[in-house]
Amino acid sequence: MKKILLTMTILLLTVSVGYGQTKQAEPVVSKETQELIDAVITRPMWIISYPECPPLTDEVKIGLAKELSSNPTLKLSYEKLNAKKRNREWFEGVKELSEANAIWCLTSGLCHPADDVQIKCAKALGSLRDKRPVPFMLIVAERFAIREPGGESATAHERFQYTLADALNKITGASVVLIKGEQDPEGLKKGIPIWRSTLAKPQPFQLTIKSDKDVYEVGEEIVLTASLNNISQYDFVYLIPDVHNNYFPFWAIETKDGNLERIRPQASVMLRESDYATLHSGQTISYDADIITTWKFAKGMYKIKANYKGENWYMKKNGGIAEMDGVFSGTLTSNTITIEVVEKK
Repeated sequence: MKKILLTMTILLLTVSVGYGQTKQAEPVVSKETQELIDAVITRPMWIISYPECPPLTDEVKIGLAKELSSNPTLKLSYEKLNAKKRNREWFEGVKELSEANAIWCLTSGLCHPADDVQIKCAKALGSLRDKRPVPFMLIVAERFAIREPGGESATAHERFQYTLADALNKITGASVVLIKGEQDPEGLKKGIPIWRSTLAKPQPFQLTIKSDKDVYEVGEEIVLTASLNNISQYDFVYLIPDVHNNYFPFWAIETKDGNLERIRPQASVMLRESDYATLHSGQTISYDADIITTWKFAKGMYKIKANYKGENWYMKKNGGIAEMDGVFSGTLTSNTITIEVVEKK
């Protein structure tokens, strides 16, 4: 391993094969997991589904795959939702998944061909009050915010609209009211922006900083360590652009008189030889920066924090790399630390 300088302004990584030919995105889950999902959400000939449910998002599939791999017994429960089975097994499966807090398995159940399973999955999600499935629940709400003609199927459609809205209210804390006892597609549509507004897009990373000590002498080296923790469920890949001319994000230094200085010092980090690095789910990478070389500290107290707006990170999928725009939402801001600089003894 060698010591190199790293920039946190990440370059765009393009994955392509030949001129004008883009590499096909890798499947987000294994073939076995996809077959399990298909068995749950694919409509048998004897079941009529209206409207057709939207495709499951990558987030739902990846979350579901992780649930199944972390708890092998969940697979048996999830298999009970197979669309070719019957009510008794479906309902047992939903109950078992709910007791196991398997939110992603239950989220996929919103697209089950049977109305009763959709309703029970929505109710279970409302009881668990986990916000992670809400983005996909809103996609489902948009699709089902229509009026369905007919008798029994229309009644089931109304029940699903009401149960889905109730679940979203419980999860988000909103108070969207649908007309009870009849279909209310207009009420469901009006509720979507309200539920969406309760969600702040979660950052996939957490930025923290610390100093090597609290008190320094004038002119003494001040070493700050910034750590980037991947708190999402995804693995991210980034390209190291120019290992000889790189910088860490801006540090904000507030002096005792309230003035705010922003500097961007060089930072060094130990990395593997490869020009690519992976930040796995739950993993933290840290960088040390000697900022005394860039900004001279006089005697006094200083408050310090770091800001970082990441660009062009990529999500790792089954060994492949898939571009994921908008990984960052706004700018990451670290915790604030305080140091003191005193005269030399």
